[in-house]
Amino acid sequence: MSTVTKLIGGCIRAVFRRPLRQALVQSMLKVMEEGAVKIDPSVTVPAVPENSEQPDGKDKGGMIGEGIFQWSLPKVGNPPERNEDAAGSRYDPETGRLRLAVADGASTSWYSGEWARLLVEFALRLDTSEPFAWTTQKEWEEGLTEVRRQWREALPPANHALGYLNELARTKTDRGAAACLMLVEIDLPNGAWRAVGYGNCLLVQTTQATVSHCGPYTRPEEYDGFTPLILSTAGFTGKDENFFRAEGRCQVGDEFYLMTDEAAKWFVSDPYVYGLSQLRRIKRVEEAALLVESLRLAGEVQDDDMTVLRAWIGGAKDE
Repeated sequence: MSTVTKLIGGCIRAVFRRPLRQALVQSMLKVMEEGAVKIDPSVTVPAVPENSEQPDGKDKGGMIGEGIFQWSLPKVGNPPERNEDAAGSRYDPETGRLRLAVADGASTSWYSGEWARLLVEFALRLDTSEPFAWTTQKEWEEGLTEVRRQWREALPPANHALGYLNELARTKTDRGAAACLMLVEIDLPNGAWRAVGYGNCLLVQTTQATVSHCGPYTRPEEYDGFTPLILSTAGFTGKDENFFRAEGRCQVGDEFYLMTDEAAKWFVSDPYVYGLSQLRRIKRVEEAALLVESLRLAGEVQDDDMTVLRAWIGGAKDE
Protein backbone atom coordinates (compact mmCIF):
# COMPACT_ATOMS: atom_id res chain seq x y z
CA MET A 1 0.00 0.00 0.00
CA SER A 2 2.78 2.45 0.87
CA THR A 3 4.66 1.91 -2.41
CA VAL A 4 1.49 2.26 -4.47
CA THR A 5 0.48 5.45 -2.67
CA LYS A 6 3.91 7.00 -3.17
CA LEU A 7 3.95 6.02 -6.85
CA ILE A 8 0.49 7.43 -7.54
CA GLY A 9 1.24 10.62 -5.60
CA GLY A 10 4.56 11.15 -7.38
CA CYS A 11 2.97 10.72 -10.80
CA ILE A 12 0.12 13.10 -10.03
CA ARG A 13 2.50 15.68 -8.56
CA ALA A 14 4.69 15.53 -11.68
CA VAL A 15 1.79 15.91 -14.13
CA PHE A 16 -0.71 18.27 -12.49
CA ARG A 17 -0.30 21.81 -11.20
CA ARG A 18 -1.37 22.58 -7.64
CA PRO A 19 -4.89 23.96 -8.36
CA LEU A 20 -5.68 20.79 -10.28
CA ARG A 21 -4.27 18.65 -7.48
CA GLN A 22 -6.46 20.50 -4.99
CA ALA A 23 -9.49 19.86 -7.18
CA LEU A 24 -8.46 16.23 -7.34
CA VAL A 25 -8.27 16.09 -3.53
CA GLN A 26 -11.82 17.43 -3.31
CA SER A 27 -13.04 14.85 -5.81
CA MET A 28 -11.32 12.01 -3.95
CA LEU A 29 -12.75 13.21 -0.64
CA LYS A 30 -16.24 13.13 -2.10
CA VAL A 31 -15.74 9.62 -3.45
CA MET A 32 -14.24 8.39 -0.15
CA GLU A 33 -17.04 9.92 1.90
CA GLU A 34 -19.59 8.14 -0.28
CA GLY A 35 -17.91 4.87 0.62
CA ALA A 36 -16.49 4.00 -2.80
CA VAL A 37 -12.96 3.92 -1.36
CA LYS A 38 -12.09 2.33 1.97
CA ILE A 39 -9.13 3.61 3.98
CA ASP A 40 -6.78 1.52 6.05
CA PRO A 41 -8.47 1.20 9.49
CA SER A 42 -5.07 1.17 11.20
CA VAL A 43 -4.78 4.94 10.74
CA THR A 44 -7.61 5.64 13.19
CA VAL A 45 -6.41 6.78 16.62
CA PRO A 46 -8.19 8.37 19.61
CA ALA A 47 -9.09 12.01 18.98
CA VAL A 48 -8.40 13.26 22.50
CA PRO A 49 -5.70 11.84 24.80
CA GLU A 50 -6.60 10.54 28.24
CA ASN A 51 -4.71 13.35 29.97
CA SER A 52 -6.67 16.11 28.22
CA GLU A 53 -8.75 18.25 30.53
CA GLN A 54 -11.53 20.39 29.09
CA PRO A 55 -11.81 23.90 30.58
CA ASP A 56 -15.10 24.67 32.30
CA GLY A 57 -14.67 28.40 32.91
CA LYS A 58 -15.90 28.31 36.50
CA ASP A 59 -14.87 31.19 38.76
CA LYS A 60 -12.51 32.64 36.17
CA GLY A 61 -14.76 34.74 33.96
CA GLY A 62 -13.15 36.08 30.82
CA MET A 63 -12.77 33.44 28.13
CA ILE A 64 -12.90 29.68 28.31
CA GLY A 65 -11.65 27.04 25.94
CA GLU A 66 -14.76 25.79 24.16
CA GLY A 67 -13.08 22.69 22.81
CA ILE A 68 -9.91 20.79 21.98
CA PHE A 69 -9.65 18.32 19.13
CA GLN A 70 -6.61 16.52 17.83
CA TRP A 71 -5.80 13.86 15.32
CA SER A 72 -2.57 12.03 14.60
CA LEU A 73 -2.12 9.62 11.69
CA PRO A 74 0.93 7.39 11.13
CA LYS A 75 2.69 6.61 7.88
CA VAL A 76 0.83 4.40 5.43
CA GLY A 77 0.63 0.85 6.70
CA ASN A 78 1.97 1.65 10.18
CA PRO A 79 -0.10 0.87 13.27
CA PRO A 80 -0.85 3.75 15.69
CA GLU A 81 1.86 2.61 18.12
CA ARG A 82 4.51 3.32 15.47
CA ASN A 83 3.40 6.93 15.12
CA GLU A 84 6.39 9.12 16.03
CA ASP A 85 4.32 12.27 16.60
CA ALA A 86 2.77 13.22 19.94
CA ALA A 87 0.27 15.83 21.14
CA GLY A 88 -1.53 16.76 24.33
CA SER A 89 -3.29 19.46 26.32
CA ARG A 90 -3.70 20.46 29.95
CA TYR A 91 -5.91 22.97 31.70
CA ASP A 92 -5.09 24.44 35.12
CA PRO A 93 -8.35 25.50 36.81
CA GLU A 94 -6.45 27.46 39.46
CA THR A 95 -4.85 29.84 36.96
CA GLY A 96 -7.24 29.51 34.03
CA ARG A 97 -4.34 28.64 31.73
CA LEU A 98 -4.63 26.17 28.90
CA ARG A 99 -1.52 24.42 27.53
CA LEU A 100 -1.18 22.82 24.13
CA ALA A 101 1.85 20.90 22.88
CA VAL A 102 2.92 18.83 19.88
CA ALA A 103 6.20 17.05 19.19
CA ASP A 104 7.58 15.38 16.09
CA GLY A 105 10.08 12.57 16.55
CA ALA A 106 12.74 12.22 13.87
CA SER A 107 12.19 8.94 12.02
CA THR A 108 15.92 8.39 11.58
CA SER A 109 16.58 8.35 15.32
CA TRP A 110 16.12 5.64 17.97
CA TYR A 111 12.72 5.34 19.70
CA SER A 112 11.85 8.88 18.67
CA GLY A 113 8.11 8.34 19.18
CA GLU A 114 8.67 7.68 22.88
CA TRP A 115 10.93 10.73 23.07
CA ALA A 116 8.26 12.90 21.44
CA ARG A 117 5.63 11.68 23.92
CA LEU A 118 7.93 12.39 26.87
CA LEU A 119 8.65 15.90 25.57
CA VAL A 120 4.93 16.66 25.34
CA GLU A 121 4.37 15.44 28.90
CA PHE A 122 7.34 17.52 30.04
CA ALA A 123 6.01 20.65 28.32
CA LEU A 124 2.56 20.25 29.84
CA ARG A 125 4.04 19.90 33.35
CA LEU A 126 6.12 23.09 33.29
CA ASP A 127 5.52 25.44 36.21
CA THR A 128 2.70 27.75 35.11
CA SER A 129 3.57 30.33 37.77
CA GLU A 130 6.58 31.35 35.66
CA PRO A 131 5.47 30.66 32.07
CA PHE A 132 8.25 30.08 29.58
CA ALA A 133 11.12 31.10 31.82
CA TRP A 134 13.12 28.24 30.25
CA THR A 135 14.01 29.78 26.93
CA THR A 136 17.74 29.13 26.70
CA GLN A 137 19.49 25.86 26.00
CA LYS A 138 21.11 25.84 29.44
CA GLU A 139 17.74 26.14 31.20
CA TRP A 140 16.18 23.48 29.00
CA GLU A 141 19.12 21.12 29.61
CA GLU A 142 18.49 21.34 33.34
CA GLY A 143 14.79 20.64 32.93
CA LEU A 144 15.30 17.76 30.49
CA THR A 145 17.61 15.72 32.73
CA GLU A 146 14.75 13.71 34.22
CA VAL A 147 13.01 13.33 30.84
CA ARG A 148 16.15 11.85 29.31
CA ARG A 149 16.40 9.35 32.15
CA GLN A 150 12.78 8.32 31.53
CA TRP A 151 13.53 7.80 27.83
CA ARG A 152 16.41 5.43 28.60
CA GLU A 153 14.24 3.51 31.04
CA ALA A 154 11.55 3.10 28.38
CA LEU A 155 13.92 1.32 26.00
CA PRO A 156 13.54 -2.49 25.70
CA PRO A 157 15.98 -4.52 27.82
CA ALA A 158 19.07 -5.96 26.18
CA ASN A 159 18.79 -9.47 24.79
CA HIS A 160 22.24 -11.03 24.94
CA ALA A 161 21.20 -13.78 22.52
CA LEU A 162 20.98 -11.18 19.74
CA GLY A 163 24.75 -10.69 19.65
CA TYR A 164 25.73 -7.98 17.16
CA LEU A 165 22.13 -6.67 17.06
CA ASN A 166 22.52 -5.91 20.73
CA GLU A 167 25.65 -3.87 19.95
CA LEU A 168 23.70 -2.01 17.27
CA ALA A 169 20.99 -1.17 19.79
CA ARG A 170 23.59 0.15 22.24
CA THR A 171 25.10 2.33 19.51
CA LYS A 172 21.70 3.74 18.59
CA THR A 173 20.89 4.35 22.25
CA ASP A 174 24.11 6.30 22.68
CA ARG A 175 23.20 8.45 19.67
CA GLY A 176 19.75 8.94 21.13
CA ALA A 177 16.43 10.17 19.82
CA ALA A 178 15.60 13.57 18.35
CA ALA A 179 12.39 15.58 18.11
CA CYS A 180 10.87 19.02 17.52
CA LEU A 181 8.51 20.62 20.03
CA MET A 182 5.91 23.40 20.06
CA LEU A 183 4.29 24.59 23.30
CA VAL A 184 1.57 27.23 23.66
CA GLU A 185 0.06 28.53 26.87
CA ILE A 186 -3.19 30.49 26.68
CA ASP A 187 -4.07 32.72 29.64
CA LEU A 188 -7.84 32.51 29.21
CA PRO A 189 -8.91 35.01 31.93
CA ASN A 190 -6.65 37.72 30.46
CA GLY A 191 -6.94 36.89 26.76
CA ALA A 192 -3.20 36.46 26.21
CA TRP A 193 -0.94 33.67 24.93
CA ARG A 194 2.75 32.78 24.81
CA ALA A 195 4.60 30.16 22.80
CA VAL A 196 8.02 28.57 22.72
CA GLY A 197 9.20 26.02 20.20
CA TYR A 198 12.29 24.28 18.90
CA GLY A 199 12.32 22.86 15.40
CA ASN A 200 9.73 22.97 12.64
CA CYS A 201 6.40 22.29 14.35
CA LEU A 202 3.97 25.05 13.39
CA LEU A 203 1.76 27.38 15.44
CA VAL A 204 -1.22 29.07 13.76
CA GLN A 205 -3.68 31.48 15.36
CA THR A 206 -6.83 32.54 13.54
CA THR A 207 -9.04 35.52 14.30
CA GLN A 208 -12.43 35.77 12.56
CA ALA A 209 -11.47 32.75 10.43
CA THR A 210 -8.36 34.53 9.13
CA VAL A 211 -4.78 33.65 10.01
CA SER A 212 -3.45 36.29 12.43
CA HIS A 213 -0.23 34.51 13.43
CA CYS A 214 1.85 31.77 11.82
CA GLY A 215 5.33 30.60 12.77
CA PRO A 216 8.13 29.81 12.96
CA TYR A 217 8.23 28.84 9.26
CA THR A 218 5.82 30.36 6.75
CA ARG A 219 7.14 29.03 3.41
CA PRO A 220 7.21 25.36 2.32
CA GLU A 221 10.86 25.49 1.27
CA GLU A 222 11.86 26.28 4.86
CA TYR A 223 10.83 22.76 5.81
CA ASP A 224 13.38 21.23 3.45
CA GLY A 225 16.51 22.64 5.11
CA PHE A 226 18.22 22.20 8.46
CA THR A 227 15.87 21.47 11.35
CA PRO A 228 17.08 22.09 14.93
CA LEU A 229 16.21 19.17 17.19
CA ILE A 230 16.02 18.42 20.91
CA LEU A 231 18.09 15.32 21.68
CA SER A 232 17.54 12.59 24.26
CA THR A 233 21.28 12.76 24.87
CA ALA A 234 22.67 15.96 26.39
CA GLY A 235 22.63 18.70 23.81
CA PHE A 236 20.72 20.35 20.98
CA THR A 237 21.44 20.39 17.25
CA GLY A 238 21.16 24.16 17.03
CA LYS A 239 21.84 27.35 18.94
CA ASP A 240 19.84 29.51 21.34
CA GLU A 241 18.58 31.58 18.42
CA ASN A 242 16.87 28.47 17.04
CA PHE A 243 14.28 28.76 19.80
CA PHE A 244 10.99 30.15 18.51
CA ARG A 245 9.30 32.59 20.88
CA ALA A 246 6.06 34.45 20.31
CA GLU A 247 3.24 36.05 22.27
CA GLY A 248 0.00 37.83 21.53
CA ARG A 249 -3.60 38.50 22.41
CA CYS A 250 -6.65 36.33 21.76
CA GLN A 251 -10.38 36.87 21.81
CA VAL A 252 -13.63 34.94 21.69
CA GLY A 253 -13.84 33.00 18.42
CA ASP A 254 -10.08 32.63 17.95
CA GLU A 255 -8.60 29.25 17.10
CA PHE A 256 -5.14 27.80 17.68
CA TYR A 257 -3.62 25.06 15.54
CA LEU A 258 -0.42 23.20 16.34
CA MET A 259 0.99 20.94 13.60
CA THR A 260 3.93 18.65 12.97
CA ASP A 261 6.11 19.28 9.93
CA GLU A 262 4.31 17.45 7.08
CA ALA A 263 0.95 19.00 7.96
CA ALA A 264 2.70 22.36 8.45
CA LYS A 265 4.43 22.28 5.08
CA TRP A 266 1.15 21.50 3.35
CA PHE A 267 -0.66 24.26 5.30
CA VAL A 268 1.77 27.05 4.32
CA SER A 269 1.99 25.96 0.67
CA ASP A 270 -1.10 27.91 -0.34
CA PRO A 271 -1.29 31.16 1.64
CA TYR A 272 -3.27 29.40 4.38
CA VAL A 273 -6.74 29.76 2.86
CA TYR A 274 -7.04 26.26 1.39
CA GLY A 275 -5.40 24.47 4.31
CA LEU A 276 -7.44 26.35 6.90
CA SER A 277 -10.72 25.59 5.13
CA GLN A 278 -9.85 21.88 5.08
CA LEU A 279 -8.80 21.73 8.74
CA ARG A 280 -11.85 23.62 9.99
CA ARG A 281 -14.25 21.13 8.40
CA ILE A 282 -12.74 18.16 10.28
CA LYS A 283 -14.87 17.14 13.26
CA ARG A 284 -13.91 13.46 13.56
CA VAL A 285 -10.69 11.46 13.25
CA GLU A 286 -12.23 9.52 10.37
CA GLU A 287 -12.62 12.78 8.42
CA ALA A 288 -8.96 13.60 9.06
CA ALA A 289 -7.96 10.15 7.80
CA LEU A 290 -9.93 10.73 4.58
CA LEU A 291 -8.23 14.09 4.03
CA VAL A 292 -4.72 12.72 4.65
CA GLU A 293 -5.33 9.71 2.40
CA SER A 294 -6.52 11.95 -0.44
CA LEU A 295 -3.59 14.36 0.03
CA ARG A 296 -1.14 11.46 -0.17
CA LEU A 297 -2.79 10.03 -3.28
CA ALA A 298 -2.78 13.47 -4.93
CA GLY A 299 0.92 13.99 -4.15
CA GLU A 300 0.18 16.99 -1.93
CA VAL A 301 2.04 15.52 1.06
CA GLN A 302 4.77 12.95 1.60
CA ASP A 303 4.21 9.69 3.46
CA ASP A 304 4.95 10.90 6.97
CA ASP A 305 3.20 10.98 10.33
CA MET A 306 0.77 13.92 10.42
CA THR A 307 -0.62 15.54 13.56
CA VAL A 308 -2.87 18.55 14.13
CA LEU A 309 -4.12 19.86 17.49
CA ARG A 310 -6.90 22.44 17.37
CA ALA A 311 -8.32 24.55 20.22
CA TRP A 312 -11.07 27.13 19.85
CA ILE A 313 -11.97 29.86 22.30
CA GLY A 314 -15.52 30.63 23.43
CA GLY A 315 -17.20 33.11 25.76
CA ALA A 316 -17.70 32.80 29.52
CA LYS A 317 -20.55 30.53 30.48
CA ASP A 318 -23.74 31.99 31.89
CA GLU A 319 -24.25 31.40 35.59
